[in-house]
Amino acid sequence: MSSPLQCLVDAHQLTSQAKILNKLPSDTNQCWLVRDDGHDTENSLWVVKKLRFDSLSVDWDQLVNNTLQAEAANLTPLLTYADTHAGYLLMPYREAHNLLQSGWSKQEKITFLAKVASSIHMSPLQFKPMDLYEEVKGYIQRLENSAAKETFLSELLNLPDLQQQTVLMEQTLVPAHMDLSFSNILVNGEILDWEYARQTLPVVELAFSATINKLTDSESRYLFDCYSELQNRNESFESFEIYRLWSQLLNRIWYHVANEATSF
Repeated sequence: MSSPLQCLVDAHQLTSQAKILNKLPSDTNQCWLVRDDGHDTENSLWVVKKLRFDSLSVDWDQLVNNTLQAEAANLTPLLTYADTHAGYLLMPYREAHNLLQSGWSKQEKITFLAKVASSIHMSPLQFKPMDLYEEVKGYIQRLENSAAKETFLSELLNLPDLQQQTVLMEQTLVPAHMDLSFSNILVNGEILDWEYARQTLPVVELAFSATINKLTDSESRYLFDCYSELQNRNESFESFEIYRLWSQLLNRIWYHVANEATSF
């Protein structure tokens, strides 16, 4: 028996026949594709996720709550089992490819990304509100390297002031996934990994999506235009660009913290 599965076998969620087929790519947690021919359901393929125990750990109870909400809205696969004490999640494997694996063109992927973001934003989901400034500052404080910390703090001070977005701030916050990478979006429309879900402004989600997927300036504009057309509203492209700068800084800080982590 492979050790990552023992906790789930002990909890009677998997049988002793369960075996790891391969490790699944993930920047945020450890994930495995598992086959269990002894399971008493028609499904024999499962995804096992081992949550982080380090400086990038999220609130696991909040993660489960986020996931269950998304599940109720038919936005994510069924969460079969969660042990937040040991940090294990179990869910059925989906045969559907994600956007990264699909043979779709880049334009088709971005169009689908805009549709997915729009569907989440129009859903009744309720997540923890996001304070972007505090989020960035908080990740900087997690850095162990003092020189890196000073560098990122200096960059933070040089970013456009979010308080200047007074008109935008009057808009209603929407539920947002905040990690809409092509690898987290399945071609069947389901979305994986809800640990960073927040209530925030639509353009914040779009900005982070552009950064996470390493979209060029023209591709980012295409994402923005697709979303605006779907929503039939005039979003502020200037604000989108400002939040893209913030998202790029937070993304670099996150990976710096991840590289420092030793317990993952």
